[in-house]
Order: sequence, then structure tokens, then C-alpha cells
Amino acid sequence: MPADSHYVSPEDVSPLLALVGGDPDARVRDEALGAAAALPLDGAARQHVGELVIERLETNDPLPRPVLAALGRLEVPAVQAHVSRLIGDTLPSSGLIRAKPRSPTLVAIAPGLVDPELVAAVGTGLLTGKEFPDDLTGLGLLPQDDARRLLSELIAELVAAQDADDQVLAAATNRLGRVVKALPVDVAAELPSLAVPVSEERANWLGGLVTLAPPADVLASVYERLDQSSGSARLSTVRAVRRVASKLGRPPTRWPQPTSRPGAFADLAGLVTSVQPAVDPPPSLQPYHWRGRFPVERMMSVGGDAGVGTTRYAVSDAMMGAIGDVLSTWAVGADDTRQAYARLDAPERVPPGRVFELRVGLAKTPSPGLMQLAPFPVPTRAFKLDVQLHAQGFDLLGGGALSLSMEATPDDPYPYQMLRLRAIDDDEKFTATRVVTAAYSIDERLIGIASRTVLVGDAVLATPARPPGNAWVLPDDPDTRPDLEIIIAPGNDQTGNVHTWSYRSPHLDVPTLAAPLRTEFEGQKDYAQHARQGIEDRETADILPEYLRGVSKIIGRAVPAEIWAALRAVTRAGVSPTVLLATYDPYVPWELAREPEVPQDAEHPAANQGTDPGPLGARAVIGRWIYNTQTRTAVPPAQLTARTMAVVSGEYKSNPLPEATDEATHLNRHYGAVQVSAKAREVLDFLARSDAPELLHLAVHGRFDMTGTADGILMDDGRTYLDPTSVLGVNTGPGGRIAVRFVFLNACQLGQEEKLLGQTAGMVPSFLSLGVGAAIAPLWKVNDTVARTIAESFYAEALSKSIPPAEYMRRQREAAVGRTGTELSTPLAYLFFGHPRLTIDWNHQGAS
Repeated sequence: MPADSHYVSPEDVSPLLALVGGDPDARVRDEALGAAAALPLDGAARQHVGELVIERLETNDPLPRPVLAALGRLEVPAVQAHVSRLIGDTLPSSGLIRAKPRSPTLVAIAPGLVDPELVAAVGTGLLTGKEFPDDLTGLGLLPQDDARRLLSELIAELVAAQDADDQVLAAATNRLGRVVKALPVDVAAELPSLAVPVSEERANWLGGLVTLAPPADVLASVYERLDQSSGSARLSTVRAVRRVASKLGRPPTRWPQPTSRPGAFADLAGLVTSVQPAVDPPPSLQPYHWRGRFPVERMMSVGGDAGVGTTRYAVSDAMMGAIGDVLSTWAVGADDTRQAYARLDAPERVPPGRVFELRVGLAKTPSPGLMQLAPFPVPTRAFKLDVQLHAQGFDLLGGGALSLSMEATPDDPYPYQMLRLRAIDDDEKFTATRVVTAAYSIDERLIGIASRTVLVGDAVLATPARPPGNAWVLPDDPDTRPDLEIIIAPGNDQTGNVHTWSYRSPHLDVPTLAAPLRTEFEGQKDYAQHARQGIEDRETADILPEYLRGVSKIIGRAVPAEIWAALRAVTRAGVSPTVLLATYDPYVPWELAREPEVPQDAEHPAANQGTDPGPLGARAVIGRWIYNTQTRTAVPPAQLTARTMAVVSGEYKSNPLPEATDEATHLNRHYGAVQVSAKAREVLDFLARSDAPELLHLAVHGRFDMTGTADGILMDDGRTYLDPTSVLGVNTGPGGRIAVRFVFLNACQLGQEEKLLGQTAGMVPSFLSLGVGAAIAPLWKVNDTVARTIAESFYAEALSKSIPPAEYMRRQREAAVGRTGTELSTPLAYLFFGHPRLTIDWNHQGAS
């Protein structure tokens, strides 16, 4: 095995670049270029790929944002400069840990230096743990060939035992991780042979094992798959390569568990399984012939830093001038991390007016009463940790901002600091049950949120102290991070009228908040209902545009000025910023908010678009997500894979929906959607199926009425409503979620929400609680004809063109501004719940 087996050479990447230059599908060409740029390339390959990337970027043709993010990983300064101008100042690789690859140590191994009993004990004890060695340091002296053989045999043993007990496999995986750390650093295993099909429960785990194989071997398997596929299958394959390219040859520090849900490594497992040839396979991939603008002369060289292989490439002065010096560092992926929990240590109960200590920082294990969805991924290197506290109902002794900074080092991996807080003695203004929330960030990058409850006085906690797993941890994938993350949290006041606002952004030019922003407004529930009813009453009136503009201004005035300033700061010319809105408030349609007055911004001229840039939902790609303080809220996914669709519709005799019926027929004809009748029992049974389609569309009547029984989805008998509580009660099975991953509720008012027992309730929250990753639903009544047009064009854009659903809804709102009647009210009614950069990877062979 060559010493450079963790790198990809020009010959290895050549067939992939052949797709860039010659595939008839533009989407395949774009994805192939992004995949090539994200691979662990050697010096010569970086130069060749950099040339193509620059040539492609300078054509000014738009590229999908995920592809741009992948291009930003290419360590060529000229490429990074281009990408920076297109997607912002902070490139995806900026949050990664950088380290030079260690050079192979050439040691003359004396015969018998490595104890053969050590190697034998590793092999026999991998699965059982019986007599597995505690000290594995001797493995570091194995010759390369012997180390590769041992690693390959261990992986093959695990793959063969993939049907074993979960706990057995988890323990064996941990032992394998110890072996990997002990072996010589440059060792790569033979590519494991995976059975077809790979089970969903094991895909992520098996993909982690594949990272131990040389990237070139994985690419060879990919090329075989591409040779035997065409159309949407070929696009899906190249897209999967782009998603996993940065993980090839880089084993995770924290190994995926055998029972983990499909995650970052699942695509790897699918790429290396064998495939059946297509009926009419396309011509085999041919090597790419270098033909860029800049002449590249291939020659043998003994000098320079062209790469780590034996074949060197001399580069012309013109090419060097365009690309610049190739960086010599290797970006180690986000997997080079360790786990840490939030430390928020405080008494469970304090008397009013009492001063107490709050310890804030990191901990190795979760402390009692902590609410945190999952451990934070933190770097193994030294880093600066910033913590922003929200503690309404408490005073900081000595005054100042509730923000802390501390250094984590290998000698002090779990730092913490101590604050002295006083519980404010004002039971009229603040509740007795008060929540302290902490937002954790590393290098100005939000990694998650945790909280704990402190009782003041004689209050009784409504629910028992909750174990870790109840607070929301924000997404941390540098490829898909939104431009702005806004959090609206409760203010702990007695009336419930106070909210605290905070935000984070990966862009360095966005000002950092010194403390959470506090707003107070009463009657938000009543006003939201009044506004929705007013829009419905004026649906066909000629004053609807003015009424909607007035509603937008009222909501916009409730948004702190600092939030609007942050939005302007992330706005770039020609690109709408992506915004993730995590809101505790279920009533206010913040997407309608219109900035009261837009000052001319000299620092960000791209944001100067007159005094009326439109409502927030038209100027930003916004995804709404539910921020709960009492129950677990899963992280919104940035990628969904779907192969099947279902549609719920019915024949309403008393109030027919002819357009909805045609809508269902269209989805069946074009996407093979399975028909589900609008009958309560049939819909509930469908949701409980483990093999239910991933996409669910509902073209039905809907109604929101939390005070009565006529609430939810109207069934086709014209009397029965399938309510949110019944949907919430669907049995999710052992996996904790239903099979449906995306829901489009094309029915009146089903986007509305309510607070019940301190939790957000409604049809969309019920689906999200079942594990659905994203949803679309309207807030008020929608026109049947316009709703059908929106739905049909949505799937054409989101499935066929990979347009993010949030971006599609933004375009609909933007186009509606200036219209009248239902052409205005219906597009503005829809809310998108999910990650603003979510894309749907649709691969249904029967779709037209």
C-alpha cells in the first residue's frame, strides 16, 4: 500500500472530472465538480481541479449552494477567494481543524520485534472482548503490509458479523477504534465487501468502516456504479459522492454506533455496494483529458511541492499566477472531535432574594437537571469557548453582561467559570419556575444550546427533572450552516409577554450581541388570530394589499432593531440570506415582518434596496423550527433522501375540491404517488407503517380550532376531523419516528399552532414530534386553484431541480408582492418548517 494512500491523485479523480466536462446533465456536471473539489487531493490533483473550478466560476453561471460549499473546501487561494465572494466571508472549511498529515516514519523492523501473540489476541478478541489486550502500543511497530492485513481482516470480521447483537457490535467497534489509533498512521485497509442491500440501521456504521479504505478504492467502486447507471440514478450517485468526499480516508474520531440513524457516513456504505447494470447502460467513463485555459506540462520532477506521489506535474507560470500557491495543510474533517456536555450547575431551589453560585462551562458527563439533546462536538485541539446566558428573573451580582469566555486545552479539556446570581424577589413579574438557557459557541460558531430550571420559593416543578435529551442543539455542519440563526426564547415572566432574542452567524462582519435582547408585547395570540381572520375576510377585496402591508409593519416593529441589522449584514448582492428561526412563540407569523425603516447601509451596499425590501419571508430563505423548553426537539436535517410518495385526498360531496383532486392525480401520474383515502383510520394506519413513503402530500380540507372538535384534517365524510392529538398518538415503533420524512399539508389553516401545557401544539408540531424532518402548511384559508399551482410547481422545482423548499417558498412570496386577491393571499399563507438549506434527493425510477 503506497504511503500516499489517503490522498487522491490526478489519475484517481480523472473519470470524475470527465463527467464535469462531458455529461449531458448540467446537474451531474455541477455535482461532479463539487465532489472533486472536496476530495482529499494530492498536490498535483489540487492544481488540476483548481484550474477547472476557476474556469467554471468565472463563467458566472449559477451553481447550487451545496456545490459552492464543496468548492470552498478546495485549498487553492484563488478558488477560495471566488467562493468567498459568492457565499460569504466564512468558507465551509474555516471551522475545520487543520493539521498537516504526518509523514510516514520509516523504521527498520527487526524480525520478531512485534509479539505475534498480541496480533492474535486482537483478532480473536475483537467481537467477544475475551483476552483483548489492554496495551496496543506494540501494533505501531507493525510493517505496513502486516498492519494493512490486520486492519482489513478486522473490518471483514465486523462486516460479516453485522447481524450480531447491537451491544456486541458497539463494543467491537470501540475496540477497532483503539486498534486504528495504535497502528501506523498511514495504514489503509482493503475496501470491505458489503452485501446488497445495506440495512438502514447499519448503513451509517458500515460507512464509518469504509473511511478506513483508500479513497482511490472507493472511487473505483463509484466509477463502476456510474458505468452501470444513467439518468436520476447517476445524478444521485454523484451527489452522494459530493456529500461524503471530505470524509474519504479520514476515519472518525467518534465511531458511528451500529444502531445509529442514517447520518453522514450512510452514503459511503451505499456507494461501495455492487449494483445491477442498467437496461441500456451508458458508455463507460473515460479518463479526463486535461484541456484547461492554462497549459499544463506533465513531466517527472524531483523538486517542488507538487504532491506526495512519485508522478509530478510542472505547472506553467500562467496557471500559477491564476491559482496561487497551493496550501500544504490538510483539513481534517469535523470528525476530529471529542464529546463534552454543558455544565450549568446550580441549586434546584433557592429562596427569593438569595444569592447562589452558577457554574458555567463544559463537563465530561451530564449533570442532574441539565437539558441537552446530545453531547456537544468540540475540537480535540485547544479552543476558545464563549457562552451567552439567558437568565430572566435573576440578577448578576456586580452587574455586567451574562456572557463568558474561557479556554479549553488538552490540560484543561472541561473548563468552567463561576457566576453569582440573585433570584429577583418579584412573583408578580416572574414565575417561580425560571429557566436558565446557555448558548455555546466556538470561534464565533454556535455549537448548541442547553438549559436548566431553578425553582424560586416554594414552587413545585410541574414535571420531574429531565435527563439529557430535552433541549435543542443547533446544526453544526459547516457545509449547510445558515447565514443567520435566530432564537426566540421565553422571558420567564409571570405574564408570558416577555421574549428574549439572540442570534449567531458564521459571517465575521455580523456584530456579536453582548447580551440577549428583551422584548415585551402582550396579546400576541389574539393579534395573530385577528390578523389571520382579517386576511381571510379581505381575500377578494381591493384593499387586501394595504391590509397585508399594515400587518407586516405591525409585526416588523416587534422585531428588535439589532435583528434587522444582522439580517442586513448577511445580505449579499444577488443572494438571499438563509435564516433558521427557532421560536418559542407559536402565534406570530414572523415571516410577514417588514422592516419599519431601512437605513442606507454604507458597509453593506447590497442591502440598500430602497425603503421597502418586502416582508422577511420574501427577502430571506427562512426555515422555521419549534423551540421547546419542556420536550425534545430534534435538529432539522439539511438533506432528505426520498424514493416514494403518497398523497391523501378525498371526494367531498358537500364542499368539493376539484383542483385538489386533479392535484392528487398529477402527483400520481408524475411521481408515482400512492393514493391514501381521506379516512381517519386509513390515514393513521398509513402513518404507522414502517414502509410508508418518505414524502406525504395532503390535498384536503383543513381547519384550526383548538377550542372545539372541528380541528384538523376534514375527512371525506364531511363530518370527521383527524385532529393533531390523534396524529401525535401514532405508534412510532422502536426507531422513535415514522417513515415519512417530509409533509406538505395543502389544506387551510393547518400551519397554525397553539400552546398546550407549555408545549407547542398543532398539526405541524404533531408531525415534527413523530420525526418528520420538514413540513409546509398554510396559516389561513387558501384558494383551491392557486394552491394546486403552488404544489405542482413545488415538486417540479424541489425534486427535479433540487431547489431547497425554503428557497421555493421565498420565491413564491417575492412573486406575490404586488399582486391582489388570492394570487397575493395564498402564496403568503404558507410557512416552511425545517432547515433553510434543506434539499430533497429524489430518486424514484417511475417518476416522469
